Amino acid sequence: MASDLGTQFDLCHVPQPQAAGGINLRLVRSMAKQMRLFDPELAHIRGLGNEGFHGVLAARLAGVPRILVSVHGSVGDLVNGPRTLRRRFVALVLEPLTLLLATHVVTVCEDALLKPILRPVRRKVLGVVPNGVDLTTSSAFERLSTRQALSIGAEDLVLIIVARLSLDKGHIDLLNALDALPRNWEVQKHLLVVGDGPDSDLITEKARSVEGSQIHMLGRRHDVSRLLHASDIAVLPSLHENMSNALLEAMAAGVAVVASSVGGNTEVISKGGGILVPPSNPSALGAAIETLLGNALQRSELGQEARGVIEAGYTTEHMKSRLADVYTQILKG
Repeated sequence: MASDLGTQFDLCHVPQPQAAGGINLRLVRSMAKQMRLFDPELAHIRGLGNEGFHGVLAARLAGVPRILVSVHGSVGDLVNGPRTLRRRFVALVLEPLTLLLATHVVTVCEDALLKPILRPVRRKVLGVVPNGVDLTTSSAFERLSTRQALSIGAEDLVLIIVARLSLDKGHIDLLNALDALPRNWEVQKHLLVVGDGPDSDLITEKARSVEGSQIHMLGRRHDVSRLLHASDIAVLPSLHENMSNALLEAMAAGVAVVASSVGGNTEVISKGGGILVPPSNPSALGAAIETLLGNALQRSELGQEARGVIEAGYTTEHMKSRLADVYTQILKG
């Protein structure tokens, strides 16, 4: 399977060096200038939002004839946070305009195809290009040493959530679920909270009130793979999701998953590797976690399933192969 994009296409990356901070015409001109030097037949813009708008506008200004936008999420998906004028402007003006300026569109999961924002541009949508990740491995020694560095015992039970510290990622639901678990466990329970974000203070304050489990607020880390391999259960209780790389990476590490039944979570876990629960439901979340905490065999079986699901359809090679097919389809059209 030919999937190395670099051997099939002449690629050039045009970065957006800083946040646009509103509509930044100087940034658009700078990106367009870089594109003209390359003179591409196709520009692939990853994502909507303010950044996607600037990328598409730069491609139009540079005269690129074909512009592909991949939809990874939308400001309109957000549940929490202040409904500012800027947020409404991005959701109601910039994101629809980004799609109108594109010539082709793909999404990262089947669920995203149903987004209302895609209805006016349905004829441009070519289908789904799921995210992909690399399979990872670890040794028993690495697992033990990672735990020791966090003062976690070899037999302790470890949960992990890797996500932006935003209320939309469901941290509060998870902490409430842990707080309601029975206290009479024979071994210590731990939760590793990996990531940072706008609701860090609120989530940290809530974590301090949880009893019966030790909460480790680890912030942003560059050793997420090691932390996953040191864990027994990965939890992804998001209120909304497209195709979560955090979910795919946990499964690629062979970790059993408990996730909310939203977006791409449902598509992936329906193939095996975890338990789905309704979003915004700490009771159901806690019940699923309790089931896995008490059943090492089920955790092991789900972990093996999870890795198999990734290997069968969500590796980096699968993603590159699908992208190559889409690029070829656009360029021949």
